[in-house]
Amino acid sequence: MHDTFTDPTAEGIFSTTALRETAGAYIREQVKAHKLIIRYYHQRLNALSFTCRLPPEILATIFGQLVESAHYDVHHKYHHGEYLTHKVPNLNWIPQVSHVCSHWREVALSAPYLWSRIPIDDPSWATEMLQRSKAVPLRISYRGPLYGKHGSDVESAHMILETVLCSQMARVKTLTLELPHVGFGEKTMARGRFAKLLSMLKQPAPMLERLQIRSPFAAANMPESNSLPDGMAAGCQRLTHLDLDGCSVAWEASAFRHLKVLSITSLPVISRPSVTQLVALLSQTPLLESLSIDNMQKSPGTVPLQTSTVILDRLEDLSFGGDLPSCTSLFDHLTVSRHARKILLRLTSVPPNDSSTTSLMKSLAQKLDHDIAGTASKLELVDGIRYWKSNDLQMPEEAPTVLISILFPIDSFPGRVAFLQSLSLDQLQSLKIHSSNIEDDALLGFSDLPNLKSLRITSHEFRLLTILGRGMGTKRNAPVLRPSFTALKNLTIVNWAMDLTQRGKDVGKSLATCFRARKKAGFYLELLELDDCTTVDEEDLARLRKCIKKVDWDGIGEVEEDSDDEEYECEACGEIHH
Repeated sequence: MHDTFTDPTAEGIFSTTALRETAGAYIREQVKAHKLIIRYYHQRLNALSFTCRLPPEILATIFGQLVESAHYDVHHKYHHGEYLTHKVPNLNWIPQVSHVCSHWREVALSAPYLWSRIPIDDPSWATEMLQRSKAVPLRISYRGPLYGKHGSDVESAHMILETVLCSQMARVKTLTLELPHVGFGEKTMARGRFAKLLSMLKQPAPMLERLQIRSPFAAANMPESNSLPDGMAAGCQRLTHLDLDGCSVAWEASAFRHLKVLSITSLPVISRPSVTQLVALLSQTPLLESLSIDNMQKSPGTVPLQTSTVILDRLEDLSFGGDLPSCTSLFDHLTVSRHARKILLRLTSVPPNDSSTTSLMKSLAQKLDHDIAGTASKLELVDGIRYWKSNDLQMPEEAPTVLISILFPIDSFPGRVAFLQSLSLDQLQSLKIHSSNIEDDALLGFSDLPNLKSLRITSHEFRLLTILGRGMGTKRNAPVLRPSFTALKNLTIVNWAMDLTQRGKDVGKSLATCFRARKKAGFYLELLELDDCTTVDEEDLARLRKCIKKVDWDGIGEVEEDSDDEEYECEACGEIHH
């Protein structure tokens, strides 16, 4: 049927303005009605899918998994040998959930916990998410500057953040403030704003479990602006994780009874705790499982404390730094879990070699040996000492192990020797020496270890060859020496100059001579690896393959038995071999 009223070709419709407006209104109503009909049938069509037939509770749980996975990684500074990576939430999940269909949107809006993880960096969504989260616990994060231009997103974000800290702290579960360093012209404004934010934390926060603050003034000597407010612990009885970077606490007045993880790093010198203050704080944290304090106040000497030992039998991850007397004193006053997983001590200074330094080093080594379960099975010397203790030497890779690291200042080699000599290393199976400086006493001590099977050493060519050749023959007019490295099966030499000459013989020939002698004496090497060695000679490799089961250099070489039995003088050790 022809509709002359709505037909644009009909001349009567355009005869007056009133007719045109009436026709337009009629058409718009029809479009609206048809859209509603199409929407209705789209809803019916969506209802036939299995996802829309899921109960709202299950669908909301799936949405929750999507929310938790919506993040991007941010890499921070190189911190004590490790790159720190934080997962920062983003809001890409919102259109994926609430903009698909009306049913999904209804489910999302009726699940307030989906909106409880609020990155205040995005002020356009922060206020709306606060409303949609209703009364559930909040996870608040802000990673941005302290100061911005008037009317900018930074200022809007700070207004929202201050509103949350003033009126919503009672339901904040986690709070993360990562504030980058400010420019010189912004310091005054930023200092006042940061102090204001910290003062707001004094309000009761009965649901707060995790607090992380990265101060923009980590290098400034401003303890009054970089400390949490006094009495804050009283209102945070559920706090289990406290991570402060450039921000300190009231050391002797903070009772975080339920704290499990404590990390306080990058403190200015004036804000660093003394051993006494740190022990006082730790005495009030009986549930602590992880502790990281990157530096303590320097002690003028030994640190006698008028306090009993603090028992932290759940502490499995321990990291702290300071001078030798402070670190030793702190460790003497702590009892940690015997099944600790990681211990890191950063010695910022070691007194000159004297009886007190030796005594402190021995005390520290004996404390680690006695208090931490397991036997030392692996040792590395780099810029410090790293060793692993295992409860099962037969299967050390599968047994629980603890990594103990001691970092020394550059000029503290005598102290390092004293520490090594006090460790129980009789069961040591693997040794790696990466350090360009290794003391003769330490290297000789390692050569007498009865169970050392694997050695990896960088440089020190003739020093090692001299020790390896000890006791491998009869030196003229000299007593028989005790053989060295008697259990050695695998040797890796790194960055050796094979053409380096001493006493008329180069490293390559001396190496072959040495291991031929060791084979004759019954000390048979199973594997020799040459890594990054220079001027490697094929003839030297051929000699080595005759006395070593397997030689790896660019993946070539198999063993060939050698029947030669000639007498020669070892240039490495000066002894006569056959």
